[in-house]
Amino acid sequence: MASDTELWRGTDYGWWLAADTSGAVGASLIAFAVPLMMLATTGSSAAATTTESICVVVQTVLGLAGGVIQDRYDRRTLMLIWGASGVVLSAVAAAAVMLFGNAPKTSGHGVNGANAPAFGGPYAHVLPIALLCIVVLFSVRDGLLENTSNAMLRGVVPDEQLPHAMALNDAPGIRRSRWQAGRWAVC
Repeated sequence: MASDTELWRGTDYGWWLAADTSGAVGASLIAFAVPLMMLATTGSSAAATTTESICVVVQTVLGLAGGVIQDRYDRRTLMLIWGASGVVLSAVAAAAVMLFGNAPKTSGHGVNGANAPAFGGPYAHVLPIALLCIVVLFSVRDGLLENTSNAMLRGVVPDEQLPHAMALNDAPGIRRSRWQAGRWAVC
């Protein structure tokens, strides 16, 4: 079995893992935050659910084209584009919330009539449209480029270290080191 030092020092695995993790964290944050912001902005759970559904459909449809793109172009460049576009789109989403959602106000929406936070201001009606556009752009980005890191892993580590690298990727932060009284060791 390949040792951890061989995997981390002898390959580009560390670079790959950092890029893969940062991209996944950014995508997860947007997937979590935007539907909640749509709910807070519109007061409609249907709008939040529809937004998430649109994301899934766009990402699924573009996933096929993404596979072709990942096979034709340099995967490192595609991962850089994926990461940079995530940073730019996250900044645009934050700017949209700051510009169009001035200050939180209280609405009558919520569980059992409780007041739930909502965004107010003169341009509050623009925020749901801006968020929907940003989410669609994120879905296009993820549909075309998200699986680049998975396709790239085989080229980053040697074949004999691939199972170990895949295990580290599937359970980040936890690895099975030497048998130590049957316990998991945390990295």
